[in-house]
Amino acid sequence: MYNVMIDIETLGTRSNSIVLSIGAVNFDITGENPVDISGPNTFHRYITPRSCKRAGLVHDQSTIDWWSKQSAEARNKVMTHSKNGDELAQVLDDFSIWLNQSNMKYTKVWGNGPSFDITILENAYRACNLPIPWLYHAPTCVRTIAFLAAEHRGAYKIDRHTPTLAHDALADAVAQCKDVQNYYRILCV
Repeated sequence: MYNVMIDIETLGTRSNSIVLSIGAVNFDITGENPVDISGPNTFHRYITPRSCKRAGLVHDQSTIDWWSKQSAEARNKVMTHSKNGDELAQVLDDFSIWLNQSNMKYTKVWGNGPSFDITILENAYRACNLPIPWLYHAPTCVRTIAFLAAEHRGAYKIDRHTPTLAHDALADAVAQCKDVQNYYRILCV
């Protein structure tokens, strides 16, 4: 089975929000192989907000206000790169090609929550009239496995890995891969 962790940065929290960047990592859920962020194992691209607006995606002021309170490094990186980023449809098409390097029949796509990253991306694909590149049963939730691992341990929660740069899509995806590997080990004990 293939596992792909996906994280996005957006200008909103609704299911039709503007997507600023997509970060994704292929990973081994068992943790036997460390998370590899070299070349073909990762995908990281920035998207112009203009192309998202043309596709009908929207922003919300509360998320723009939230971005203003994040670290200058994260804010500047995502805003500068997305301003000079690629068209939404092209990035989504390239992401589909990257994802389809694996056998999609056996791929699980992970997001940090049941209704954010994966749902927003599915709506972006629909807005661009592109096919969603994973099967209906592929979306999987980091929060769910975290809850199960904590319950298994009899704990309220389990510490999470800190990304090298919070609110950078690829850095967040890498940290979430490490979290899932940890939760998986806990559940298999």
